[in-house]
Amino acid sequence: MAQWYAWPGGGSPKAGDWFWADRGSQVRRHRLPWVAVNIVTETKRPLDELEDYQDLLVDAAIDVQTGLIQGPLKPTAEDT
Repeated sequence: MAQWYAWPGGGSPKAGDWFWADRGSQVRRHRLPWVAVNIVTETKRPLDELEDYQDLLVDAAIDVQTGLIQGPLKPTAEDT
């Protein structure tokens, strides 16, 4: 499983990073659009090593984050 928070121009698995990015936007009287992302993959066997799936999850996470930043979370002038 891969989990993180995504927002315009960034993302992080740490909730505190999202909180402070949004807080900085609030100071400028703006809210930061964001989404929590979870990617789950099925293992071939219940006791498989997690490292066997790391490359698959990293590639999927990169694709999802790129799609979000180029699409619904595309940074605007207010976000920078």
